[in-house]
Amino acid sequence: MSNTYISNDPFSTNYQEPQATSQGNYTRLEQGANNILILSNAIAGYEFWTDTTDKEGKAKRQANRCRFDELPEGEKAKIFYAMAVYNFNTKKIEIFSTTVRDIKDGLVAIKKNEDLKDPQDYKITITKSQANPNDPMTTSYRLQHTREMEPSIGIASQFDGLDLNLELLYTDKDPFEGKSNPTVQ
Repeated sequence: MSNTYISNDPFSTNYQEPQATSQGNYTRLEQGANNILILSNAIAGYEFWTDTTDKEGKAKRQANRCRFDELPEGEKAKIFYAMAVYNFNTKKIEIFSTTVRDIKDGLVAIKKNEDLKDPQDYKITITKSQANPNDPMTTSYRLQHTREMEPSIGIASQFDGLDLNLELLYTDKDPFEGKSNPTVQ
């Protein structure tokens, strides 16, 4: 992987922040501005966590998603939204899934605003801030639509060729399974 920064000294005049690295096919919000373009309709449901063991027998927490009418009795869950997006930071088509209330409310506010059209019509900037890097409870998110835009021909054709099925998230399967997802410029 080639880095775009020239110096490791952040106070150097030649220093440039390295590009965000992709976390597979799912959007991971980094500190600062995260720019996305929504490419699909969103789905919603419950997300809950279970304790499992991996193939080596190590304990791990597993995220599970289900439709609203399929939540196992007694499970504590949060509502999630998921959608396919183009992530301008990683230059990839990814799945953006969130349970963060501020982000979900921001997306719904765009949809309900009569002066705007649809969240899919705008480049969305989600700014992640953390007052104390050692305390995840100090993380906050701000969402804003920045400008009306349509996906480029390259992004649109790449997305159409992926034929993603977000419904697979309800069964904890990967909508990208078996599909190539190269970087799109």
